[in-house]
Amino acid sequence: MSESQSVDVIILSYYTGDILFKCIKSVREMRGLNKIIIVNNGNPTEVETKLLSLSQTDSSIIYVSGHGNIGFSRGCNLGESFATAEFLLFLNPDCVMTDNDILTKLKHALDDPKYKVATCKILNSDGTIQKTCRRNLLTPQIALAESLSLHKISNIFKPLNCPTTEIDNLPAISEIPALSGALIFTTKQYYQDIGGLSEQYFLHVEDMDFCMKVHNHGDKIAFVKDAVVTHILSTSSNTTNKFLESHKARGFIIYITKYFPAFNNFLLRNIFKSLIYLRYFIKVYLK
Repeated sequence: MSESQSVDVIILSYYTGDILFKCIKSVREMRGLNKIIIVNNGNPTEVETKLLSLSQTDSSIIYVSGHGNIGFSRGCNLGESFATAEFLLFLNPDCVMTDNDILTKLKHALDDPKYKVATCKILNSDGTIQKTCRRNLLTPQIALAESLSLHKISNIFKPLNCPTTEIDNLPAISEIPALSGALIFTTKQYYQDIGGLSEQYFLHVEDMDFCMKVHNHGDKIAFVKDAVVTHILSTSSNTTNKFLESHKARGFIIYITKYFPAFNNFLLRNIFKSLIYLRYFIKVYLK
């Protein structure tokens, strides 16, 4: 298969654990694969040695290392710079591919010119559907509803994640407002056209920013119901809840002030920031 028809899979790893190698093994079995680009943001020495060995014995694996922990967005953008295939799949290192034809199905979704990005059904390890695989675009109202769990109190507050109960009734390919950063499929050209993942974010909310850029570009995101991946949700062994929640809070603030100019007003911005950091306090210290 020529590079113009194949897919480069970009996997960013930071102290991911053994699931990383299960992920790599499952990706190597995919039809339509060109290269696996592994970006090492940090791992134990024995894992780095094993990754280096894999890249030396398998010409389909490119190992990118030595840059330190540069964050999720910068790491993905670095991986993209090594890609040569027409299509790109950004895949979390704790995802396991169970369908050898998933790349073909994702490419098929982009045959419709209105779709420039695609994702698929993402399962938890117990086989249930992961609620983050179909999402609404993040807005100030949704951010506050999620931060204060208001969507659990009343239906008037729209949740970030779309109901998973709707999936069985969807057509094979349908439009969604936003996706999860666990799996993003697009073309190399389009990824470059919209500037890739924004490097303003170190971790979290960069996927929402990416979806907003797609939306502002006048394009659509496809949800491919019959393409399935399992997401184990393995948190890095070197990452604390405090670290994750602090970057999530910072990401919310960057995103809202970037895309909703009204929140650059001093009063509104500080009210919003106070509520976001209230969420941070609850998540970190009261759970």
